[in-house]
Amino acid sequence: MWTKLVSWLSGTRFGNYAIGALTFASAILSIYLSGRSAGKDKERTAQDRKTLENINQRIKIDDELAKSPDSDNRKRLSKWVPKQ
Repeated sequence: MWTKLVSWLSGTRFGNYAIGALTFASAILSIYLSGRSAGKDKERTAQDRKTLENINQRIKIDDELAKSPDSDNRKRLSKWVPKQ
């Protein structure tokens, strides 16, 4: 069945135009999808970089809090507690 279809398409003027149009459309689709994939990878890399920066900042803050005395930590955090 497929061989008859391919023979008919390649044997007629309309078939040649159809093959050319399908080839062109598949090339455009391929270029679009590869560009989209590259954009996804770029955005994922940026998000991963931001996540690592946030993790490093949390580690730095945790180390800073662990090294300071409890009284200093209470003093620092008291500004976040509402006055009664």
